[in-house]
Amino acid sequence: MPLYQSDSGPDLASRLLRDNQALTARVTALEGRRPVALDRVEHTTIPAPYEGQIVVELDDTVWYYSNSTWRQFAGSTAMWPMSYELMPRAINGSSIDGAGGFFSLTEDLTYAGGYFYNNGGDASVAYFYLRLGPQGSIWGINLAAERGPDCGILNFDLQTISEDSTGNGYGLDGQGMIPGSTDRTVGTFYTTGSTGTVNLYNAVQTKNRVWPASYSQFRIYGSDGTALAANGIYSAADGYYRFLSGAGIYCLRMRVNGKHVDSSAYATRINSLRFTRYTSDGFPTG
Repeated sequence: MPLYQSDSGPDLASRLLRDNQALTARVTALEGRRPVALDRVEHTTIPAPYEGQIVVELDDTVWYYSNSTWRQFAGSTAMWPMSYELMPRAINGSSIDGAGGFFSLTEDLTYAGGYFYNNGGDASVAYFYLRLGPQGSIWGINLAAERGPDCGILNFDLQTISEDSTGNGYGLDGQGMIPGSTDRTVGTFYTTGSTGTVNLYNAVQTKNRVWPASYSQFRIYGSDGTALAANGIYSAADGYYRFLSGAGIYCLRMRVNGKHVDSSAYATRINSLRFTRYTSDGFPTG
């Protein structure tokens, strides 16, 4: 009876089956990593959102729909500025109450920086458009100006920016904002309590006087996009005034508002105006 040597090597068919199964699993895993196309629309325009839906808006913010509510991904908003250098710069603005005029630049080497900004008289006004945030951050005004026997009183106050047209919001990044439109410079402005006033009068001329920002510091306390509707409320716990408005676009108004009884005029000689964030982020944690 012939003898045949038994096959003691690997089972080729079994190995091929195993390799095929592994390849199938690998292909399935790779298919699961295919990019998902996201809608590039404003989330407020979607008539029937579904749970888990994600959209990228035109301003590159990312929103997702969860538990019947649109929510913004943390960190999808652009970084908030730390400071605005408002003067020196070109200023667009005039009085909204029919008096006064523009603030204009005057060269004078006896002043810091070699210049100052003067005004056209009582009620002169300038407007500055600022993107302020995040929620919990603290902001304030730094002012360098002259005090003198002919100087007036400056007021600083704020309002949140209204929409350019109904349903056409600006978003927190301020894209689409048009400085100078009439709806930016009317309406009610608010202050941090009674501290929005700077009296520039002094019997003796003092150039390049610097005011600390403490008189104007405030915390943005409300939810993002909440409109400013009241003066700041002082918080003993914070040590700052709180605006119950939220992060978004604000209009800062600077105007001449009368003078001291002993002042001979309403002059302003401003070297520098800066709007500064005094916190690195929002509410402290830890």
